[in-house]
Amino acid sequence: VLYFGDATMPAASLNWNAYKPDYWPPLAAFVRAFVVFFPACSLLSTYPLMCITLSNQLVAVLQSPGSRYEGLPRYAFRLIAAIPPVFMSAVMNDLSTVTAIAGLAGFVVTLVFPVGSPPLRL
Repeated sequence: VLYFGDATMPAASLNWNAYKPDYWPPLAAFVRAFVVFFPACSLLSTYPLMCITLSNQLVAVLQSPGSRYEGLPRYAFRLIAAIPPVFMSAVMNDLSTVTAIAGLAGFVVTLVFPVGSPPLRL
């Protein structure tokens, strides 16, 4: 709030989009682009890791002997983990809302379906 004033945006990196100092414009453009795009690149790089982790948790919990999901292939669980965030990001245009919902869902899944828990009989 000290530098950007009352127009401070919720995602702090977006505030740097208007950053234009008086010294060396190429460096300022690089710094501005790096700070603005870094969160998106960070999410893009962690998305596959989170999908794989969530799908492995779902496999560990749901594919127990005698379960109705026993014959479901692993890629089906990967799709179950990967499609909802992509759909949410296509429908919503606020990245902070999508990130908050995905984080909350990940927190709930971690508490409800821990890998070390006994398998569910569904």
